[in-house]
Amino acid sequence: MEYARFVAEEMKLDRETIAEIVIGALLHDIGRVGIKSDILIGKREISESEFNTVRSHCENGAKIIDGSTSRGRSSRSSSTTTSGTTGKGTRAA
Repeated sequence: MEYARFVAEEMKLDRETIAEIVIGALLHDIGRVGIKSDILIGKREISESEFNTVRSHCENGAKIIDGSTSRGRSSRSSSTTTSGTTGKGTRAA
């Protein structure tokens, strides 16, 4: 979260946009809630199907946020972030 704030400030973004980026950073992995923990923290190689499940956490997070009472652009932030197209780093808790 602090790194996201730092980058946004270095980009000279306005305060409202910086606040949205910080909220997005806080919420970007909320979609992992629906993914089995053995997939997320397991020490084994995951299958292609499991990998696709992990990649779906961004869209799942956006759905969770959109269904909450505090709607806004933060759901867009959470749905567009990921650990990369290779999925590296998806096992971080």
